[in-house]
Amino acid sequence: MNIYISCDMEGVDGIVTEKQSSPTGPFYAFAREQITEEVNAAAQGAFDAGATSVLVNDSHWDMTNLLPEKLDPRIEYITGSAKPLSMMQGV
Repeated sequence: MNIYISCDMEGVDGIVTEKQSSPTGPFYAFAREQITEEVNAAAQGAFDAGATSVLVNDSHWDMTNLLPEKLDPRIEYITGSAKPLSMMQGV
């Protein structure tokens, strides 16, 4: 089973203002931690349910929000904003 996740900061637990979701905001570092942890939790659930691969597309702002050093090493991810399919790149 292959799983695809397109992640955006709007909707991440505790992210409620642009001061958190904007790369120039004072609480952006917190938001990056949150989105990375939520992606890891979703991927863990997928792997626990039998997924053989999880592909994650970073889809917020400039699309470089996930903290790669903190991602589950089993996750493949797409990052950067030069994506022809934008939020759906990788589908």
